[in-house]
Amino acid sequence: MEDPHTKKTRSGQAILIKKGQMVPENAEPISDRDMIQIQESRIERFKPQSEMRVFSWGQGSIGASVAISSIIVNNLFRQNFKLGGLARMATYMPVVLIPTFASVLVHDYGIKRRVLLAKEDCSLCLSLRSGLYQVGIGVAYPYIISILACTVVAREHYTLPLPVQKSGAGLASYLRVLRFVSPSASVLLGLTVGHMIIGMQMARAEQRVFRNYLSHPPTEADLPPSLKYGK
Repeated sequence: MEDPHTKKTRSGQAILIKKGQMVPENAEPISDRDMIQIQESRIERFKPQSEMRVFSWGQGSIGASVAISSIIVNNLFRQNFKLGGLARMATYMPVVLIPTFASVLVHDYGIKRRVLLAKEDCSLCLSLRSGLYQVGIGVAYPYIISILACTVVAREHYTLPLPVQKSGAGLASYLRVLRFVSPSASVLLGLTVGHMIIGMQMARAEQRVFRNYLSHPPTEADLPPSLKYGK
């Protein structure tokens, strides 16, 4: 991908300056913020809109997949901790809502913007990073927070025998409890593989649409008013 900082404007015209080329006189670089504004305008105006659905609906799919896996992990922990209907909000709020919104923001700033700004030369690297983001937010985070949240509720309501924190064998006892309450390895593996695939495929689709429709320098009509010089 081209370096986004090589895109310049002169007299209202956008041109692409490749590495090693001379920069024309009176050229002004297009900032990342302006370039994102240009790309989002292109996406909104593109016809047919179905070609841009990965940018329009992709982040919603990312958030929905994280929400579903977080609910699955939290439900399994709640069942194994024997919480029943106790303190639902105390576990669902941090385990489901936070990673759902976080996944959308992380994908937007960590993947989508890098695609739209052409900041990543390695397509496979970006796809793998997107998959790892998904696994971290959609599996690892709910797993860890579910343990902490459910442990607090279980200790408060005595739903499951938990080791005494001051006992000498506390760590070994906690590990035994963790093996008992954790979702099965097959469930965690399935969620991990699923999120890896979703994250990678989303990044690949965004890169494909960028290469096909959004990688050329913007026209004068694409530029925001602040960059339309000479008018």
